[in-house]
Amino acid sequence: MRELNQRKAIRPLTGLGCSPVMVNGNKPTFLKWIGSALKQGVIQIPDGDGSITWKLPAHFLEQSWRESL
Repeated sequence: MRELNQRKAIRPLTGLGCSPVMVNGNKPTFLKWIGSALKQGVIQIPDGDGSITWKLPAHFLEQSWRESL
């Protein structure tokens, strides 16, 4: 989200009971951003099957919840 906001590549949309967004970009751009995040250790790809772990601020869910009001 930080990367998308800094690059003005995300735009909020209107939704009912949710906070949809539109993300602007192309595959090479997103791959570059993902590669940079991997190198910086912001995201990690697990060795086996599983989900990617994201380092989010402790207040992330609280902030997202308040923004949806």
